[in-house]
Amino acid sequence: MNYHSLALVAALSLLAGCVAAPRTTRPEAHPIAHPATPPVATTNAPRNNSDYAAASSHPAPSAASGAQAMPLPGESASQPPPFGPGTSSAAAGQAPPPPAREVLAAIGNAQPRVEIRTRRGNPPVYTVLGQTYQLLRSAAGYRERGVASWYGPDFHAKNTANGEAYDMYAMTAAHRTLPIPVFLKVTNLSNGKSVIVRVNDRGPFKHNRIIDLSYTAAMKLDMLRNGTALVEVEAVLPPGDDGLLPEMTPAMAASAPRAPAVPRLAALATGGLLYAQVGAFGVEANALALRDRLTDGGVKNVLVARVKRDGKPLWRVRIGPIASVDDYDAVVDQLERLGIREISLARLAAPVSRDQAQAGE
Repeated sequence: MNYHSLALVAALSLLAGCVAAPRTTRPEAHPIAHPATPPVATTNAPRNNSDYAAASSHPAPSAASGAQAMPLPGESASQPPPFGPGTSSAAAGQAPPPPAREVLAAIGNAQPRVEIRTRRGNPPVYTVLGQTYQLLRSAAGYRERGVASWYGPDFHAKNTANGEAYDMYAMTAAHRTLPIPVFLKVTNLSNGKSVIVRVNDRGPFKHNRIIDLSYTAAMKLDMLRNGTALVEVEAVLPPGDDGLLPEMTPAMAASAPRAPAVPRLAALATGGLLYAQVGAFGVEANALALRDRLTDGGVKNVLVARVKRDGKPLWRVRIGPIASVDDYDAVVDQLERLGIREISLARLAAPVSRDQAQAGE
């Protein structure tokens, strides 16, 4: 064997050794992942609206997706749920089956206490889905009426706006503009049932919704089946809590919007009917002009209620009665097409006529 043949054999042997020999190089270790603190002007990824009624914009889960329907407490998982898209991914395993109703019923209200509010979850201004929201300067005096929805399986165990893990079986809620955390009393206007929840998240981001409740809170208000309810929401501040945003400077306080404070409804559980109120005037002619504008615009059942406030007459323009969330959504859509966006719910005694109604709240 000549020199060139020996060299060729040596080269082939070396190459075979490189291919067959196992890798002994230690792979580079993965760096430890530390969750980044989100910028002040942003929030977590927006949640879809949590209306789990049939009219929801959520797509219904397909059998191929592996999604399982979320049963109501006490219902078998094999039973079809009373709402369409309230589902969670079986593969993800995010939401455990709901406990028995008696277990959830034993969960008490959130207990208001003083908590430190941080910048996380409290950006003065933020934008979601093209809509910009400005936080209220304080929760003090907050009282509002409108539509509540609830959210659950698709978000269970995911981070809320302030970085906590969402627990659909706890007494919590989401609000778009209140400083968080904050405690709220929520009353279902159709049955008078009330709960106290702790707000630790942002939402709902569907039009004409004012609060998103946890599964358990919604169950206690008896709104799981419908997915939504007409409610009154009121801030509950413990002694020593001013309800202010964190690091609120005088300049910020001057420009930040104040919390809405509609009058408290009397006799929430019984008596009277709900109406959409769109204006209150000290001059009757102005109220009648708005009534005529609404009627000409196709709005039906417009009433002008004469009441007394501080000894002076006041004429309130109202539409209704409002029997359901669907009724209220339809009225709000009509009014907004006419350029009217300041709308609230009011309770009124049985109306006397189209032009006047007995005083209500």
